[in-house]
Amino acid sequence: MNPALQKEFNTFEQKKSKLLSTLDTLSNPLLAQRPDESSWCVLQVLDHLEKIELATISYLEKKLSHNAPLKKSGFMTNVKSFALHNALRIPFAKYRAPKRLMGGEEPRNYDEIKESWTGTRKK
Repeated sequence: MNPALQKEFNTFEQKKSKLLSTLDTLSNPLLAQRPDESSWCVLQVLDHLEKIELATISYLEKKLSHNAPLKKSGFMTNVKSFALHNALRIPFAKYRAPKRLMGGEEPRNYDEIKESWTGTRKK
């Protein structure tokens, strides 16, 4: 792996481990509490992170399986990426998730999410 990417990956893994260690001390009912009706609970956020990481890995595996040379991104792709990156960093901006993601279903329990997320990279 590229050394710079490896460093970033290791930093992410350390932060993830610290987060999970902290959450290990909290009860499932506490993690399932929503701050208000329009916000996600901790379990929903963790579930989302796990699903997004799994989808990203699947996408990368699909792209790499074709053995086709990857095209360089164009100028407009870089502009869009820059705009998105900066929009997501605006501290007062709050983005709503699609309604289908805010469904009324009960979130998975913490141990289930943790086990699944921890195993995501062990495929």
